Amino acid sequence: MQSLWGRYRDYYEKIQVPADNRRGFKTEYHYKGEWYVWDISAEALKREKIITVCAEAVSLCLFIFSATRHVGFNALHVASGLAILSMVPLLGELWGVIRFMVVKQPMICPDFKEIQNCIHFGSIFRALFLFAAVIAGLAVMIMDGQVYAENLLTAGGHALSGALSLVIFRRFHKLGYHSYKEKAG
Repeated sequence: MQSLWGRYRDYYEKIQVPADNRRGFKTEYHYKGEWYVWDISAEALKREKIITVCAEAVSLCLFIFSATRHVGFNALHVASGLAILSMVPLLGELWGVIRFMVVKQPMICPDFKEIQNCIHFGSIFRALFLFAAVIAGLAVMIMDGQVYAENLLTAGGHALSGALSLVIFRRFHKLGYHSYKEKAG
């Protein structure tokens, strides 16, 4: 993992320009890496951002609703443990969606890669943890004979939350983009 200074040094070029100060010059840093642009219109991009943030909000509400219910499903160690583990990729997914909402075009390479990695990995791992929690929890409940409506509702909330993470992943993955490098001078 590269340090912040290492990434900065890789993507920015130090240039000294004339200035009206005591030294006669000042140091400026100019971006020298690739730029990324979405291959859709501004209106379509705005619509995708709204859909993504709404899906994330509904997914988060479903997760909170399901995780805070006082039912037998949440008392199972395997189900609650996996649901708790899903909170780590949830933070990554949430960060990626927030960055996706506020980033302006064209994007610099570190910003684009951060958004892409957070949404891709966060969504996939979150969905996997939640689906594993639902499957394991339902299996234990069936074996113990505790299949009640409130337990099924809680399991369904977790499953829908994971499914919405996959929707976010799929919609973001389908967005086309291209990169270009500015010519110097």
